[in-house]
Amino acid sequence: MYATRSLSFTHQKHIQLHALKGKLLANNRDLETVVSGYGGGGEIKGKASGSVFGGSGSLHGTMKGKIDPVRIRSETLVHEELFLLDETTGQEHSFHFTDWQISCRPDNQIIVVWWNDERRNSVVYVENQSLNQNYQAPAKLSYPNFIGSFEGFLIVLARLFLMMAILAVVWFGADWLFLPTDSFAKVIYYVVKFFVMCGVFGFAWAMSNDIDFAKYCAPTAQRDTAKFEDEISNLIDEVRG
Repeated sequence: MYATRSLSFTHQKHIQLHALKGKLLANNRDLETVVSGYGGGGEIKGKASGSVFGGSGSLHGTMKGKIDPVRIRSETLVHEELFLLDETTGQEHSFHFTDWQISCRPDNQIIVVWWNDERRNSVVYVENQSLNQNYQAPAKLSYPNFIGSFEGFLIVLARLFLMMAILAVVWFGADWLFLPTDSFAKVIYYVVKFFVMCGVFGFAWAMSNDIDFAKYCAPTAQRDTAKFEDEISNLIDEVRG
């Protein structure tokens, strides 16, 4: 069974939401391993003197330098393709997934929900009715962007303000509490303070990314996201039967 709805939001005017319930005909799964490496830079320089003749001899000298270690990282991706049959129309459909790892076998009843606009399409929900299991993609990666340009600008400003506030409090607070009067001690103090501020900057950056500023700076995006999720639930109920 197939159902679709045309949706309109504050900053997304033309979104088509689809849901399909069908019988699984086949599923293919492939593994892809991505290997990347870096490092190995550096150089070795030096001088050597001596003689080698007939496979024997000696060389003397000094060598200086270094070779950076080589680091290798690998990541395995799981690619899946599901072939579904809409039993009400006889139409076959195929869907591609990466790292969903859906448990299924032929003849299972599967529900897939996806959306599309002029630029992209994305699956947001998969349900295996036969196994009573469901899978959802992360909202930040799979949902449409409901945040407008001005709201996005406010979010960036809020993050910068938070980071600057944390850095300012630590910077001036440290001077007020620990700034020495001796000249040599001041040099040591500012060297230590530099490394401390690097750590504080990392903390402020992580904190600014953890806070959901959209909740405060983009209220329309919050409402549109809730509306979108309600439409997904309603469409699932419609095809679930």
